[in-house]
Amino acid sequence: MTYELVSGPAGATLNAESGLLEWTPPSVEASALHTFTVNVTDNGVPPLDASQSFDVEVTEAADMLWE
Repeated sequence: MTYELVSGPAGATLNAESGLLEWTPPSVEASALHTFTVNVTDNGVPPLDASQSFDVEVTEAADMLWE
């Protein structure tokens, strides 16, 4: 199978072989909704493909106290 990131926020990457999606939202984001669209194609004859969109909500992180 081959994976493709069709659309997503800046800096998002998708490994074409494993489908691993990686992205770190900017630290200046407070709360935001980000939409990703991924397509996968198999190696069949004829090849079949499917796309899926999903949202990731980024919320502000709580301050952590470390001692």
